[in-house]
Amino acid sequence: MAENNGKWKTMDYHVTPSDSYEKQSQALFEAVWDTPGINYLLDQKIMTPQEIRSNIWQVKGWLDAISPCEGCKGLSQCRQPKKGYHMELVYDGILHKNMVMCRYRREQENRRQHLGSIVINEMPESMYEVSFQTIDLKHPDNCDASYLKVFKHAVEACEKHESLFLYGGMGTGKTYLACCAVNEMAGKGERCAFLSWPLFTARAAAMVRSGEYRDLIRLLVYIPFLVIDDIGAEKVTEWNRDELLFPILDGRMNNHKPTWFTSNHDMTTLDEHFSAVYNKDEPLKGKRIMERVRTIAESEALTGKDRRKKH
Repeated sequence: MAENNGKWKTMDYHVTPSDSYEKQSQALFEAVWDTPGINYLLDQKIMTPQEIRSNIWQVKGWLDAISPCEGCKGLSQCRQPKKGYHMELVYDGILHKNMVMCRYRREQENRRQHLGSIVINEMPESMYEVSFQTIDLKHPDNCDASYLKVFKHAVEACEKHESLFLYGGMGTGKTYLACCAVNEMAGKGERCAFLSWPLFTARAAAMVRSGEYRDLIRLLVYIPFLVIDDIGAEKVTEWNRDELLFPILDGRMNNHKPTWFTSNHDMTTLDEHFSAVYNKDEPLKGKRIMERVRTIAESEALTGKDRRKKH
C-alpha cells in the first residue's frame, strides 16, 4: 500500500522477468533439451517439459552435478565428491535435490551386509569382500602344494569352527586368508571381531585410565569368532601382554572359542618376543602366553612370494 494525496492505493509487487532473462532461460532449455539427463527426467515421469522449462536453471545445476557420472563403470571410477552418491531430483510442485546412493554403491552395500556382524573391524577396506572363493588357485603363486595345503586347512578350520595360527613372511597371504574366514563367518550371521593387534594394543592402552578396556576384554573373551592379526608386530609391554592379551587368550581357551592368529613369527620366535620386555628376560610370562596359543590353535606356515597384488 502507498499513500497518494492522503489516500492509500494498492501497489503491484509482481515482478516480470526481463526479456533478457527469458531469452537466456529459453536458450538454456533448448540447449539441454535432447540430453540424457533431460530424457531421464521425462522417461521416469519426474518432471514434465513445462516443469523443466519453469525450473531450467535448477535443472541445469542438477545436470552439472551428475555430469561426473557419465560413462562411470564402477565405484573405482567415481568422480563425485562423496564416493558412490549423486544428486537426485524430486518434484512435487517444488523442486527438491537429494543425495542418494548410485546403483554401484547400493550393490556394494548389499555385498557388505555381513560387516554388520563384525563388531570390531580393523580389516583393511580392500579385504571387506574377499572370500575363499575369490582366490585363484590356478595362479602360479597359489597352485603349489604348500599353499594348497594351507588353503585347504584354512577352509576346513573355518567350516568346523576351529582355530588356526598362520605364520610366514610379509605378503604371503596370512591376513588375506584370515579375512576370508571372518567374512565367511560373518556372512553366516556369527558375531566376529578382527583385531590388528598393533593398532588394538595402542587403542586399548588409551583406555587404561577410564577402565573401558576391561569391557573390550569381556567382549573378546566371548565373541564367537576372533582374528588377532599381526600378533608379534606390536611393541610388547607388561601391560598389553599380561593385562590385555593373557586374559583374552585364557578366556577363549577355557570357553573353547575359535581364534585365528596371523604373525610374521613362528611360535618359537613369538615366545621370545613375549619373553623380553624393557630388557627384562621373563621366559615364564612369555611361555604362559604361548602355552595358550599352542593349546588354542594348530599352526601353518605360509611361504612364497608376495601375493598382495596377485588375487
